[in-house]
Order: sequence, then structure tokens, then C-alpha cells
Amino acid sequence: MATTAEGKAAVQKAKVFMVGAGGIGCELLKTLVMTGFHDIELIDLDTIDVSNLNRQFLFRKRHVGHSKAKVAREAAMSLCPSASIIAHHGSILQPEFDVSFFSRFSLVLNALDNLPARRHVNRMCLAAGVPLIDSGTTGFLGQVTVHVKGVTQCYECTPKQAPKSYPTCTITNTPSKPVHCIVWAKELPFVALFGSRDQAMDLHPPPSTTAATTAAPAAATSSAAATGDGHITNDAAAAAAPAPSDSHMVNGVGSTGKEGAEQEEKEKDGEKESEEDRRKMEAEAAATEKEEREFFMRREGESGRAFACRVFDRIFGDNVARTLKMDDMWKHRARPTPLYLKDVFPEGVDGGDEGKGGKEGGEGAVGVEKRVSAMVSLGLRDAQKVWNVQENARVFLEAVRLFVEERAEELGSLSFDKDDQLAVEFVTAAANLRMHSFSIPQQSVFAAKGIAGNIVHAVATTNAIVAGLVVLQAVRLLEDESYSKEPRMVWCTEFPSQRKALLAPLEMDPPNTSCHVCSRTPLMLELNTHTATLGDVVEGVVRRQLSATQPMVMVGSGLVYEEGDDLEEDEVARYKTNLAKKLCDLPTPVSSGSVLTVEDYHQHFKCSIHIKHRDDIKEEEHPEKMILHGQLPAADTTATATDGEAGAEGGKAGEEEEDEDAVVVIEAGPDAAAAGAGAGAGETVVEKRKRRREEEEAADGKRVKVDVVEVLDE
Repeated sequence: MATTAEGKAAVQKAKVFMVGAGGIGCELLKTLVMTGFHDIELIDLDTIDVSNLNRQFLFRKRHVGHSKAKVAREAAMSLCPSASIIAHHGSILQPEFDVSFFSRFSLVLNALDNLPARRHVNRMCLAAGVPLIDSGTTGFLGQVTVHVKGVTQCYECTPKQAPKSYPTCTITNTPSKPVHCIVWAKELPFVALFGSRDQAMDLHPPPSTTAATTAAPAAATSSAAATGDGHITNDAAAAAAPAPSDSHMVNGVGSTGKEGAEQEEKEKDGEKESEEDRRKMEAEAAATEKEEREFFMRREGESGRAFACRVFDRIFGDNVARTLKMDDMWKHRARPTPLYLKDVFPEGVDGGDEGKGGKEGGEGAVGVEKRVSAMVSLGLRDAQKVWNVQENARVFLEAVRLFVEERAEELGSLSFDKDDQLAVEFVTAAANLRMHSFSIPQQSVFAAKGIAGNIVHAVATTNAIVAGLVVLQAVRLLEDESYSKEPRMVWCTEFPSQRKALLAPLEMDPPNTSCHVCSRTPLMLELNTHTATLGDVVEGVVRRQLSATQPMVMVGSGLVYEEGDDLEEDEVARYKTNLAKKLCDLPTPVSSGSVLTVEDYHQHFKCSIHIKHRDDIKEEEHPEKMILHGQLPAADTTATATDGEAGAEGGKAGEEEEDEDAVVVIEAGPDAAAAGAGAGAGETVVEKRKRRREEEEAADGKRVKVDVVEVLDE
């Protein structure tokens, strides 16, 4: 690989950190040691599963259940005994893998398969100033990108496709795609039958919309007044409610005349009726939920097959029949068909192969291979075949029976796992039966498993090619210093280009000045500040979309949420209380124009989020009812700067950020500790906690602190 003596020496001397030991990781580790890299550390959280063995060639059957990182190390050491390889079985998000840890390496090589971890590694490499080589494959496609701080785009400069989420109403009432039914099967009936009893049940269809609109007009006006937000959700009821004449109102209170008294009496009667209706509806809802929970529990003396038949008719028959009563829902949609066992099996449900146990692998199977399987029990061996409705019904019934009879000790604690064969069979059968009812094309077990587990099926050859490209990029960075100033990305294509090439090298773009990570460009978040809670923002935006691991959230200069081991009990309780509060009810209220500051000390990550209040976000388009924009429009920035107190605080914070953008080095030693000790006067809570952490790091000699990112010339 290296073409010069200096290059070979640089490769042997280089210290490389490899993140991920799966499909690409196995190929990458092998190629690294065979190329001459002798100082390698690797990390992976996973253990080896049977499904890994077809492409992750460093692993064998005897390794199933063991750490991927440790087994990969052993295999690589057998190829090159002189190499120094350290394996970590754990998560890259753990606090011990901090900036000082990353700073020890010449290069970091990503072989990860999930977005949050890749974002985290990107931020750590930016903070440590270490080049990152990222890689990924999808079938026959693959890419390798090189990220050098201040020279190329960071990993987050280009928006990545977020996992798709679907509105609950679509999943439960009006599915139109196979994925809707598969998500329904693993999140609703699977949880109801085999998961935690504490999880919410949503298998019971909502009441008819016509029944919902029969409430008295006074109920709508009363409800709007009670919420205090001035919004009436039932427009028809609001229109029907007569507005009192000005002549009957004094300072907003009804007049004392006879007509006004009669009007007041009517309004009071209406309020009493609406209150009674509300209580009645709440009682009915509670009774329905209780009945639903009890229904999905096996009765005393009930056989597994009888329980499965009862559940089948409920969720595929009765529940679908209930949705048909919502006439408005089917005006522009095809009506579904309720499915009962008597329709599927007119001559009665046969016993199938009940009682065989359905163990995979026969009598000689051991360990995790010896699994309960409805397919094996029923003699269905082809995972690529799409079952007919009778086969789906038999698999469903047999899967339920096997769960309640063969795996009874696990009931109440199960969650869907793509590597659990019986769970995959249940979800496939349940989803296909629902697809049959809603006239949606049905799926094979293989396809359904891929959708349910978010699996992108890998090709071993593509993994090997991409791993080789990663090593080539690593060698070039070490051998030629000028290459780090203009590195290239490489794409692996499925079909040859006009030049008959399957590999397409391209120049890496410079840092994106709109990136909220490496350029600290503010973001904008649109949401309803009267209904969204701080917890919604922390989970839906800060964790899920920004991938912060230990976030701190401020509104202006007020701290509203923080995580960390050094928090006092009263602080933890206060921040937990804040999570349940609506944004407008926080100690520092959030409204349109407010600025949230999100910071993660562990990742050395900080960004600003400008808030824009919106009442009209459609749940069908945005299920979380929040819209995060990657770049703050200039017009909104100007408006925020002149929007009173919150805008002024946001502008001040921006000025402080410019002062912090220079690279700051705090050397570990007595001087640093002494300087910190005298810095307590006039500090905010955040500044005090930040100083305390830096003092502890300096005293322990843990690391040299370097600012995360520098301002890039625009």
C-alpha cells in the first residue's frame, strides 16, 4: 500500500482507532493488519449473532453470544501476531471515551451502522482535531468520506435522512402501506400480548366521530376557556354557540336583567351537562382501557390455542368492524374487510402441528440455535415465500400458542427483537392479516424482518471493497501530508459509469457555513409553545435529532434542564419537574423569538435553537408536531434580535460565542487549579458547574481542554 519507506514507517507508527466490528469492521480490521498497521484499538457494543455469520467472516458458530470486538481482535492477532490490538466491549457514548481518549490517535475509522453514534464520533474528532474516515454500504452501493477539521465538511455538514415516523391515527385506523401494518404489529398487538403491562394500549379504535360531535355547544366554549389558550378545537360547536350581545355584557359579565338571568341559567345548565358528559366519557374510556387490558390476558384454564383464536377474532375482526362505523373516515378510502376465523377456515380451524414444539435445528441443536419457531412447527421453510391468508392465520395462532406455552416466563417483559425468530414470525403474520383486510400487498418473512428491524441487507463483497478504500485513504493521509488539505471521497456504484468505472472519486466540499456542529450556525424550531413540553423537545429534538448524550438546555441565561453525575438531588428533581411542563410555563417562559442553547460537555457540542410558535402543524405530515430547520432564515434572525428581552439575550449570547471561538488550552497543573479557585465571584449556576468540572479534570491530569470548533471564514 505505502509506496515509500517513509510511508511504510508512518503506517507502522500510526495509532488507529476503529469504531465498529460488524460487516465493514471485520473486513477493515483484517485489511489494516495485512497492510502493516500494528497499533490498533477497536470498540463495539454488540455480541455475535447467528445472522452475522454469513458476512462477518472473523466469527464462527462457537463465537455466538461473545463480544464482537474481542473475538475480532483474537482473529486479527492470528493473522499478525506482532500487532498490538486492544479491544473494548462497550458503547462509544460512554464517558471514558472522551476527547483526551480520541486525542491519542492518528486516525479514527468509522464502521458504524447507526446515525447517533456516527454523529457522536464526528463531534469527538472535531474536538480532538483528529481526521475521521467514515464508511457505509447499502447493498451494492458504498461510500468512503474523509473529514478533516477546518478543511472538509464534517459528517454533519450534510443533512442525513432521519428514521421515518408515522402518525398514530394512520397506524391504528387507516394503513395504506406494508410498513404501516408492520409497525402496527410490532408496536401494538405484540406489546399487548407479550410486552410490559405498563405500556399504553391503543388497539381499541376511537369512538365514532359522529358521536364525538354531539356534545353541547357550551362544552366547546367551556373547554376553550378552561385551557386558557383561546383556541376552540370543535369549530362546528363554536359556530353554533351564540355570541352574547354587547347590551347584555358589562366588563365581560352577563347583565342582571331578566333576559340575562335566563341566559346565565341556561349557560349554567349547559356547563353542568357538559361536565357530566366529560365525566361519563372519561369513565367509559377508563372502562374500555381496563377491559382491553384484561382481554389480552390468558384466562385461567384457557389453552394456548383457544387464547390465540379469541385474540384473532378481536383484533382482525371486531376492531376492524368498529372502524367501519366511522363513516367520515371512508368517504375517500376503500373500506377494510373484517377478518374472522370462521371466514378464513369455513370448515373449522385444524390443529395444525400443535404440540411439536417447533424447535429449530432438531435434537442436536444447541445454544441460541435451539429456538421455538411457528414456521418449523407448521412445515413452512421458505422465508422468501409470501404466505396466503390461511398460512398467515396458522402462523399467527401457532406463534401465540408457542409464546404463551413455551416461553411463558418471558411474558410481560418482551420487546420486539429482529433476531427473535418467533417474534419475527408473529409480526409478519399479524401484519399480513391486517394487510389482507386493508387490501395492501403482503410481505414475505424475509422482507417483513427487514422492514421491522430497519435492516439494510448487506453484500459481503461491497463491505470488502469499502474496507479496502478506507485503508487506502488512511495510508494516503499518513504518507502524504498535502493530501489532508484536499482529500477525496470515493463512491462505490452498482453499475459502471461511462468510463466503465465502478469507483467514483470526488473532491470533498469545504466546511458548510450553515452547519450547526462545525460552524455553530443557529437552528430554528417550529412548534406550539402552549402544548409542547420541555420533555418533548429534549427527547424529540435534543436527543433524537441532535444526538446529544448528556444535554444541558438553557432558555436565554436560565438553566432549565441538565444531566450529570454531579447534580444534587434537588436539582435532579427540579429538572425532572421541568420536563413535564409546557414550554410557556417554564421558569423562563418560551415563546416565539426565544433562544434555546443546547450544550453537551461530553461531546464538546453547543448550538442555539431559535423558537417560532406555530398553531397549524399537521400531525399527518409531522407526527411529533415539531419542525427543525437546519438553517436560520435571515429575516427571522433580524426579527429575533428586536423581539424584546428574549431576543436581546439571544444577541448577547451570540457575542459571547464569538469571544470563545479562539482555541483555548488549559494546561493541567497547579496554576490552572489556582486560577479556577479564584473564579467563583459573580458566576451563574452554569458557569460555576462548568468551572468545577474543568478544575476536576485539571487536578486529575485527565486532559487538555481544547475548544470544539473554530469560526471558519465565510
